[in-house]
Amino acid sequence: MNPVLNKGDFVCVKGDSETRPGQDGMVIVPSDGYSVGLVFGFDRWGRSLAEMGGVTTGLIEAWALHELDLGSIERRMALAQT
Repeated sequence: MNPVLNKGDFVCVKGDSETRPGQDGMVIVPSDGYSVGLVFGFDRWGRSLAEMGGVTTGLIEAWALHELDLGSIERRMALAQT
């Protein structure tokens, strides 16, 4: 069973992904057990993706949980409450 990702949590895209390998995404739309809505702009340490040479659109992107490194989940309870 896949873990539930809540709004405000951070998770990395798997390193072997063709799209956004290794990038941190912040959960905007909680997971339904199969997919999750992520936004890419800042990583869990507050670094701007654009400053690191990444592409940021500000749009919510749908990701299947099997595309994510579920061992990298970092809970951000304060953000999840908002």
